[in-house]
Amino acid sequence: MKFIKLLRFDLNEGIMKNKFLLLCPVMIAVTMFISFYSRVNRYVSLHLIQEGKVTFADYYMYLYGGMKEYIPEPGNPFLFPIMWLLIFVAIPFIVVNYPFRDMQSIGQQVLVHSTGRTLWWISKCCWNVIATLLYHGILLGVLLLLCIFKNIPISRDINLDLQSVVFMVTQEEYFLKCKTITIAIIMLPILVSIAMDLFQMMISLFLKPMFSFLVIAVIMVSSSYLLAGYMIGNYAMIMRLSWINEKGVSILTGYIIVALVSVVSVVIGKIKFRNYDIINRE
Repeated sequence: MKFIKLLRFDLNEGIMKNKFLLLCPVMIAVTMFISFYSRVNRYVSLHLIQEGKVTFADYYMYLYGGMKEYIPEPGNPFLFPIMWLLIFVAIPFIVVNYPFRDMQSIGQQVLVHSTGRTLWWISKCCWNVIATLLYHGILLGVLLLLCIFKNIPISRDINLDLQSVVFMVTQEEYFLKCKTITIAIIMLPILVSIAMDLFQMMISLFLKPMFSFLVIAVIMVSSSYLLAGYMIGNYAMIMRLSWINEKGVSILTGYIIVALVSVVSVVIGKIKFRNYDIINRE
């Protein structure tokens, strides 16, 4: 079976027929927008920020900002960045099972021929990347439409007063070099998400799919707890980047790690899948 037919099948079965993949980011975007919109109005009423100075970039920061560095100390409990975790844990949960469901259907017809295994794996990797891009694309697309509907300026400029209140930081410590979100910063959290989904699919060949999902969840939760360059989840939090805070992680290092994790996941998965026993797997 040619690669293009495999990919077309995966896109149809793994995306177009996956209602949760299409609806989940819509629900997250709407819920997040309503929550943040009400917070902004409250801050305006308290005279913490000026009315009309909030932009699309501020809403993006609320989605992908994460949290500032957590410093364990008495009287400072760790508060999970719930919105950020929801975004980055929902998509691996959505995509974790499809490749293995496919093995029990038409995928077996392809995999009985050894020459079809590489094409099957590469097709699943492409499907994974496209599904993750679509997830974040829908999320940001719905957010963009809601901002347009509410006459919120579509700009990459951020309101430093608002962000300081939202993330409970001072402008002397954070936002030293930034007033506008760059494309490199916008793309990095999405690329981290892609790398994590590819990594999950690879380790699913060694563990059961739901255990691989738990591994990803633990990595992301641990990243929110610990600011360190080797914790990949930090690169998906804008508040943890050196662009925001000089003590943060490097954006360039983030792109390098994302590329390494993605390539290693695809290559190791391809090697492992050559001898993967699909007949006796549950």
